[in-house]
Amino acid sequence: PAGALARVSHSFSQQLLSLHEMDSAVAGASQRCFQQETNDAVLLFQIIDLGRQFFVWVSATGPKLGSMYLAIQTPVDKQPAVARVLPGPTGAAGESLAQRLALKYGKPFMVSCNLPGNAPMLQALAEKRLLQELNDMTGTASAGQQAAQG
Repeated sequence: PAGALARVSHSFSQQLLSLHEMDSAVAGASQRCFQQETNDAVLLFQIIDLGRQFFVWVSATGPKLGSMYLAIQTPVDKQPAVARVLPGPTGAAGESLAQRLALKYGKPFMVSCNLPGNAPMLQALAEKRLLQELNDMTGTASAGQQAAQG
């Protein structure tokens, strides 16, 4: 079973990476695939805006899909509810990132995050770059951009 899951995960991640070759305007979806080089690793990113929700994939371990979390706002709690929808190596990075993104943008976020758990600076850098791209995609200005404009 673990080998089958690895094959499915690898196949799915390969399909995600090949999406950049497809026309992003299909059915109103848009996407961004990019990378960020750091001293410690090369971070790979994919963001897909599906209109009413987002899919985010971040990896420092190559084209692998790890645990996937869905975070969504609920009317009963200020903090978005989160559930793991695809098993994989456990880590709080993907779960907490999904919650923060759903809270910030008010939309459901499906997040797969393959970052080392013992590298908080790498996680912070990945989140910062991710927020820059999401702000650009959604037209949301960061606090620094708002202060510069105002």
